[in-house]
Amino acid sequence: MAALSRIEDMDYKAMRILIITNLYPPQFLGGYELRCKETAVELAQRGNDVFVLSSKWERGASFTEDNVYRRLLIDSSDEVPSSNIDNSWYWRQR
Repeated sequence: MAALSRIEDMDYKAMRILIITNLYPPQFLGGYELRCKETAVELAQRGNDVFVLSSKWERGASFTEDNVYRRLLIDSSDEVPSSNIDNSWYWRQR
C-alpha cells in the first residue's frame, strides 16, 4: 500500500495516447474490445488525451465519434474473421 501512495503523490504529466485496435465498441467480438474501451475511458479520466484508431467494420464509410476514429479496413472485404473457432482443445491441455 505504501508503494501505491508514493505513485499517487508523484507529479503526473498528462500524455497523448493512441490506441490502435481492430474493433472497438459498440462493435466487438469479446472481452478484448470491451476492456480496451474501459482502459481508454480510465486513461481519459486521469487527464490524458486518448485517441482510438479502429476499423469502420459494419459502418461503410470512415467517420469519427468523440475521439474514436474509424478508418481502418480489417481485410480487403472489410469483414471480421469468424469468431466460431473451437479453442476447447487448448483449455483441455491446461
